[in-house]
Amino acid sequence: MQYKINEKVIYPAHGVALIKDIVEKSVSGNTLKFYRLSFLYKDMTILIPVNNCDQTGVRRLEPATSLDAMVKEYADRVTGKRFNEIDVSPSGWNKRYKDYQLRVQGGDFKGVLAIYQELMYIAQGKDLSFGEKGLLHSTEELLTQELMVSKDIDRSSALETLRSPFKQFIVSYAPQHRTTTL
Repeated sequence: MQYKINEKVIYPAHGVALIKDIVEKSVSGNTLKFYRLSFLYKDMTILIPVNNCDQTGVRRLEPATSLDAMVKEYADRVTGKRFNEIDVSPSGWNKRYKDYQLRVQGGDFKGVLAIYQELMYIAQGKDLSFGEKGLLHSTEELLTQELMVSKDIDRSSALETLRSPFKQFIVSYAPQHRTTTL
């Protein structure tokens, strides 16, 4: 797939990047072309070979209407999921983590959204482990970046879009804190 200079793309597990230019480099005596990607939300620039860019998982941003449909589908499923349907044992985490990493590396919005949703459910039933918290933060950041750029909205609006389906669930099932007076 050919991309244009100044086109915004998704680089799996890292987020939204801008194709700054195409550069030529000599590698093992061969001249190869590379896309120079500059990330919008982190101070990082990478080179991706033009001829096998598809194998890296780089993709165009989802259109805003597609994102709206995916987020709506995700929000509609929130009330039907049950915490006890997810294996939260340590061995279950190891299996889930491997699956999560493959989906994050794939870079598909819907796949990352499914991971985010599952981790949010798990957080309702137990304290997340350090690894789960890190993955929840990473997936939220990746989703937020694509929502911000594709829909041309600010960070708080993108976060609200992602988190809003869980607000009632969290309020309904959150333990009540009691205060005692001395």
